Amino acid sequence: MTRRFCPKCRRMYALEGACPADGTALRPLPSAYPDVGRALDSDAILVSHLADGGMSRIYVARLVGREEPVAVKILAPKFGSDEPAVERYYREARMNQLLDHKNVVDVIRYGMSEEGHHTIVMELLQGKSLGDELDALGTLPWRRAVYIALELAAALGHAHGRRVIHRDIKPDNFLIGLGQRANTVYMIDFGLAKKYRDPK
Repeated sequence: MTRRFCPKCRRMYALEGACPADGTALRPLPSAYPDVGRALDSDAILVSHLADGGMSRIYVARLVGREEPVAVKILAPKFGSDEPAVERYYREARMNQLLDHKNVVDVIRYGMSEEGHHTIVMELLQGKSLGDELDALGTLPWRRAVYIALELAAALGHAHGRRVIHRDIKPDNFLIGLGQRANTVYMIDFGLAKKYRDPK
């Protein structure tokens, strides 16, 4: 059976009719991304489309009470009822929230929206991936290579100190900031990350 969701408790169920938790009528999961200009939740408005990935779309959005715009990452609707895909998607947000470092993007909140979209609201970063820089330059000047390596080491050291293992280290998963954050290197995409636990 196709999964449906409860707009009140924001949970999915393989049921029809009413939510077993609160009695609210269950609704179908959305079949398309939301349009720019729509309210994602009562306090969030989608301002513009920023980028598309293999499993998600990123928007620029405004949050009530927050001066700076934010990025909203929305899981592709075709994966909305795919439990492994949803789990991996939210794992990224959970792992991010374990970290607090200048070289790691700040995740503000995550969860299902009022319309049934799986969302991650995060700090808006402008920049290019390390992979793009390597493609453009081929070989980095040694001073820049050392600087970037130190930034990456700081991010990884912080994550490992919090027992978070990224598990997908590659140039495309590091973003080099522009504008006010010029040259800050951010570790991104925690979709494969895991929390390390001491063996018993």
